Amino acid sequence: MKKKQRKRRRLIFLLVGVILLVFLIMQLLPKENKEESAPVNSNWEEDLRSTTNYVEEMTWEENGIEVKGIFPKDETGKLKICSTTKKKCQEVETNHAKKNEFVGTFDLASLPNDYYELYIAEEKLTDTRPTVDRINRAHIKDKLVTMDYSNDRIKVKIEDFKYEYDILIDPGHGGDDIGSFNDYTDEKKLNLEQALYEKKRYEEHGLTVKLIREDQSYGIMMGDSSWTKARQRGYAMGYYGVVSRASYSNHHNSSLAKSYSGWEIIVPGEYEDLTNEKKVSKLWEEHYKVRDSHLRFYARNDDGELFSRANDEIYHFTDYYAVIRIPYQLFHTKNTLYEGCYLSNTLDYDWYYNKGNWKTLSEDKIKTYVEYLGKTYIPPKS
Repeated sequence: MKKKQRKRRRLIFLLVGVILLVFLIMQLLPKENKEESAPVNSNWEEDLRSTTNYVEEMTWEENGIEVKGIFPKDETGKLKICSTTKKKCQEVETNHAKKNEFVGTFDLASLPNDYYELYIAEEKLTDTRPTVDRINRAHIKDKLVTMDYSNDRIKVKIEDFKYEYDILIDPGHGGDDIGSFNDYTDEKKLNLEQALYEKKRYEEHGLTVKLIREDQSYGIMMGDSSWTKARQRGYAMGYYGVVSRASYSNHHNSSLAKSYSGWEIIVPGEYEDLTNEKKVSKLWEEHYKVRDSHLRFYARNDDGELFSRANDEIYHFTDYYAVIRIPYQLFHTKNTLYEGCYLSNTLDYDWYYNKGNWKTLSEDKIKTYVEYLGKTYIPPKS
């Protein structure tokens, strides 16, 4: 009996050993990779061969995009846009005014919904520029156009456009960035208090509102994590601004010159339609007793100079503020910066905040945008 038990144990040990051996061998054998990474869209066949072209600049146009670049191999190469599903291409009129340079405008608004790739002389267009220089997405006519730069090749997604929000509000600053301040408060808190009030009032009119931040944190940050917070905020404003009917940033000013007071409205230098901003400025002129004279409705270039936008003059410069510059350049959308008062001026702050006049100025904005969106303005309950 004992001999049979020992024999049975040996067989069990042998079976366990065989199972373990088979398991170890299976672990060492090469495996089929079932989780192999795929391109952003499976319709895009990645071509990683070296190319001889590179894009120097891409800008949004009324119906699509203009592309400028270098193509040393063939200065007469044609630009094309090709569907990745139907395998059909459309040639684009290409200008080779300068040696080895190409310029062409892609009419995207007329194309059917699909995924596309851009070519020059049978090569896929290459864009190796930093993310902060690459256009991202935009509302073009009745289309939403989204760019993709995986593997530095230029791809385009075209789909029907629809709005997601009526109003996008950026309560400026947040987190460890408090902005301007005085002995009583800081800009971070005041911007949020104003934005929450305006959100509530817009919702009373049946409008949908997106806030970039809803607490004292920095809120939504988009783009490259190595960028400054201002750039990340600007990128988020552009991304969500594309699908919003209107967008703006709430801020409050400060100056070493203690006499400076009053409101300011800052807009892009190139954007043409400033109808809403001009309406707000007229209402603010009526309600705000200013104590000094300086530009209040303006654009600012990257050197810090101010240029009046009161007379519709267009300026072709790079805008100073990231929350204005990035939405316009990368997303083809307008963001406006409203400066409510100068926190550094005691009289200004007392009139604006302590006496509750900030709500009057907020109501001027609310009335303007509510009517712009086709609603009947309802005054606040007393």
